[in-house]
Amino acid sequence: MTFLARLVVGGALCLAGTAQAQSFDVERARPAIERAVKAEIARGAASVSVALVQGDRIVMSAAYGYANATTRTLATPATIYSTGSTAKSIVAVAVMQLVEQGKIDLDEPANRYLRPGRIMDRLQVDEPITVRQLLTHSSGLTCDARLTPVLSRTAPPDLAELTARAYSVRKPKEKYEYCNLAYGVLGYMVERVSGVEYEKYIVENILRPVGVETPAPIRPTAIMAEVMAQPYRPVDNKPQPVDRMYYDLYPAGDLYMTATDMAKYFGAHLNGGVFNGKRILSEASVKELHREQSVTKENPYGLGVIVQKATDGHTIVSHTGGVPGFTAYMIGDVDAKAGVYVMTNSSAPRRPTEIGVAALEQLRGAPLKIASP
Repeated sequence: MTFLARLVVGGALCLAGTAQAQSFDVERARPAIERAVKAEIARGAASVSVALVQGDRIVMSAAYGYANATTRTLATPATIYSTGSTAKSIVAVAVMQLVEQGKIDLDEPANRYLRPGRIMDRLQVDEPITVRQLLTHSSGLTCDARLTPVLSRTAPPDLAELTARAYSVRKPKEKYEYCNLAYGVLGYMVERVSGVEYEKYIVENILRPVGVETPAPIRPTAIMAEVMAQPYRPVDNKPQPVDRMYYDLYPAGDLYMTATDMAKYFGAHLNGGVFNGKRILSEASVKELHREQSVTKENPYGLGVIVQKATDGHTIVSHTGGVPGFTAYMIGDVDAKAGVYVMTNSSAPRRPTEIGVAALEQLRGAPLKIASP
C-alpha cells in the first residue's frame, strides 16, 4: 500500500492567548503524527484524514491510504467521510445560537419548543425534561438509534416522527446515559424554533460562515458522492467493504464532511466562537458549551462535547464518532486555541484517538495528560 497520499500544509502560525507565543513547525511535527497514522493503517484502516487548527487557521491538512481500497483510489484532504457523533457539538452550537436570540431557555421544559411533536412522559414525573438535560445526556429518554443500509431504498423518517417516538424510561438527572435520540429531538427543536430545516440552518448559520465548503452535509450532492470515502471494517488487518448505512437520527451523528471542514468548525470552538473572521457564537456561550455539566464525574460532558482538565490546567474538549465503516475524533486545547480533527473509513479498531492526541501534543509543544476526575 502506498502510504502517503496527499499533504497540504499551511504556514507556521503564532499561538495567541498563551503565556508564551509558539509557532507550529509542520515538518518537525509530521513524523510523530505519521507514526500514529501508520499504526492505524497497519491495523486495517483503509485511510486516515487529519486536519490541525491553531488560532484562526488550518495549519496542516493531510490524507493517507485509500478512499476506495478496491479501485486503489488515494484519499486526499478533499475526501468526504461520516462525522459520526462529533456532529453532536454542531447541534449544541445551533441550540446556543437560539439561546442567544432569546428563543430557547436551556432550563425550560423541552416540550415547550417541540409542538406539535412532543416527548412522551410515560412515568408521569413532576419534573419535566429540560433542554439542558437533552444536551447533557441526563434526560431519562429511551436512547435507541436505528441503522438502515443506504441501498435498501427505505426512506428515513423526518425529525418530527423521531421526536414522536421519544419517551421517558427514568426520571431526569437520575443517571448519565449517552442518548442519540436526545440529539435527534434537539435537531427537531432547532427546526421548530428557527423555522428553518435543520441542514439549511447549520449550513447557513454555522458551517458556511467559518469557511466550510461542503454544501450539503446531510443530503450529499452528486459531486460530493464522487469524492466520498467507501466504508470498511478491518479483517486480518486489511480493509473489507461493508454496507454504507445511515442513522435515522442524523443530527446526532450522520453528517458528511471533510476533516478540513470539520477542523474549521472546531476552530470556532477553540477560538472563542470565531473562525475565518466570522463569529458564530459569543465567548460566554462557548464557555457554557465547555463547562462540565454531567450528573456524574465519570462522564465529564458539557454541551455536545466531553470536557476534561489536563494536568497543566488547560481545558481539553473532545468527542468520538462512529457509524459502520467510519470513525472520527476531535480533540482540542481551549487554552492553547489548538485542535485536531481525524477521520477514517474504518469501523475499527477505532483508534483515531491516538492520532488526535499525538497531533495535539505537537500543537501544544508538550505532552498531554488528563487529570484524574
